[in-house]
Amino acid sequence: MTRSPVMLNHRGSKGVQNRKGPRDGAGFEGGEAAVRADDAAPRRGRRTRGLTMADTPLIRMEGVQKVFFTEEMETHALSDIHLDIHDGEFAEVMGPSGCGKSTLLSLIGLLDTPTDGGHWLDGEPVARLTASERARVRNRHIGFIFQAFNLIGDLTVYENVELPLTYPGMAAAERKQRVHSALERVGMGHRMDHYPSQ
Repeated sequence: MTRSPVMLNHRGSKGVQNRKGPRDGAGFEGGEAAVRADDAAPRRGRRTRGLTMADTPLIRMEGVQKVFFTEEMETHALSDIHLDIHDGEFAEVMGPSGCGKSTLLSLIGLLDTPTDGGHWLDGEPVARLTASERARVRNRHIGFIFQAFNLIGDLTVYENVELPLTYPGMAAAERKQRVHSALERVGMGHRMDHYPSQ
C-alpha cells in the first residue's frame, strides 16, 4: 500500500519556499520535497563541536523511512526523507489526508521511531536515546498543539494550562505568572476559574 506525497513550506532567511518531490507513490518523498534550511544564505553563529550554530540544524533527517507492517500488508508511510530545520525557522507540512503528515510529525516529536534512516535533534542522534531520555526531551524541549482541545473536564481553565508546566518541575510562582500571562494574552483571563464545559 502506498500514499501520496506531502509538501513542505519552509520559512528561512529567504522566506517561504514550497517544493514538491518526484512522486513515486511512497508518502513524503525525499529530494526536493524536503526543503532544506541550508538553502538559505549562510549565517554566522557561535561554534559548537567545530560547527557554527548555523551549520548545525536543530532538526535533521537523512534518508528517513517509515513502514507499518501487518500480517497482510506493509504500508510505506514515509520514504527517503531529507530535512534540515534550523533554530528560529518555521516549516509547514501539507498534503491530503493519509499522506504521512502525522507520521512525520510523530517522528520529529520523538513519539515514534523510523524504520530506517538518521534523525538528529540539536546535533545528537535520536537513535541513541533511551525511552526515558526521549520522554525527558519531549517534556523539556518539544511542545505539541493538538487539533482537539484535550482539556481535562474536572480541572479549571487555569489548572488545565498549568498542568504541563508541572511536569518539568517549574516553581509554583513561575507557573502562576506564566498561566496568567498566557490567559490574558488570548483574552481568557476572566475565565480562568471556569471549567471547560462552562
